[in-house]
Amino acid sequence: MLGPMQWLVRVPKSRASESATEVKILQHMLAHAGFDPGPVDGWFGPVTERAVRAFQAARGLAVDGEAGTETWAALGLEGLPRQAGAMPAPPPATVGGPFSPLPAPDSGQAARMIGVAFQFLGQPYDKGSQSKQSRSTDYYHGVGPVECSGLIGQAVLGAGLTWADGSPLKGKVLSYTLTLRDNLPPISREDLRPGDLVFFNSSLGPWRHVGIYIGDNKMIHASMKGVEVRDLANYGLDEAGYRRIIGVPKPPTA
Repeated sequence: MLGPMQWLVRVPKSRASESATEVKILQHMLAHAGFDPGPVDGWFGPVTERAVRAFQAARGLAVDGEAGTETWAALGLEGLPRQAGAMPAPPPATVGGPFSPLPAPDSGQAARMIGVAFQFLGQPYDKGSQSKQSRSTDYYHGVGPVECSGLIGQAVLGAGLTWADGSPLKGKVLSYTLTLRDNLPPISREDLRPGDLVFFNSSLGPWRHVGIYIGDNKMIHASMKGVEVRDLANYGLDEAGYRRIIGVPKPPTA
């Protein structure tokens, strides 16, 4: 049985639930790079294979139609691991502490969360959270303009994440960057895993921007330019701290 975070590319439709999220991420990234994969449906069919081959040829890779390690790296997403904790930890840069031990994020939940976030790639920034829907913290409203914490909330709600006790993760915890910071357990940078949250100090003040860590020192976030993938090494804002959101205890205020 193949695990939910493996790089699966040729899965029959009847078994697509085991890999649909990963294939959707592949399709979104191909489209974002200018190579039409057909419908973003989680199915690695002939159109998606042609897009992979075209992308490989354009990037000087071996053209085999398989989304292997080199293809994922060329797409900028070599960091999603085959299982939780499989990637090397990012460079040490611990903020705060001490930190209580926490289990690594469940790889299946991380894949679902990141997969939902990738559906928003290219969406414009919702300046000032003008859209009431974009501020929803109780239901998934679908792809549209978002701001940074709105992207987190929609990824969490769309993925159906839960607290450690199994209750739905929703409500005011997801409202703003500061409610995320104040209600989620801190982790060190060395412990960052896909699905964790990275916070930044911005011109609005400390801890006022947040993104989702996707591995390989990269994140997906809603910037003023829209939803994009960025390398943390050259992002330009100071990292304020890190929080775990997958499978953590429910705070008393939630």
